[in-house]
Amino acid sequence: QGLFTVTMLAHLGTIGLCLLGVNPPALAEQYPYLGLGMSGSGRNNPAFNAGESDNLSFTLRGSLPLGEFFAVKSSVFVGQYSVQAAPTATLTVPLQPQINGYVGVGYSFAVASRGERNNNNVLGNTAAPVAIGGVEFFPGSSSALYIDVMFSPTGFEGRHEAASLNMGWGMRF
Repeated sequence: QGLFTVTMLAHLGTIGLCLLGVNPPALAEQYPYLGLGMSGSGRNNPAFNAGESDNLSFTLRGSLPLGEFFAVKSSVFVGQYSVQAAPTATLTVPLQPQINGYVGVGYSFAVASRGERNNNNVLGNTAAPVAIGGVEFFPGSSSALYIDVMFSPTGFEGRHEAASLNMGWGMRF
């Protein structure tokens, strides 16, 4: 019922824009893709600055559309000292042909850590909720480019915020 409501609101918004003489962009063209990129964080753990920190990490990204406006985007951040996963559910909005904006929510999990138990990753060092916002671009017939920001209000020690800037390139399938 929630998906039906969102779909109806999107269509009513498009009709309203047409009645006002505004040409809305084409419906979002979403494509599944697997990507590889980089992720960076400008902040380290403010509560416990000991231990190793991954302020830069490789990012593995998968995106799987679920209908016209929704997708699951999962990211895995692989650093020198830790690995963290963050699956998210996103709402996709068309910005231009071949360009989509998206916002969503999810949860990050500390998957592995070398040495100390609480090594810091780009999204913190504990399991925590995350928010995501970004843009994806589909140039050509088989590529996907993405850039987004993930924010976790309790990523460090369960009480301090963490944020990362993520970007990469993917292959559509």
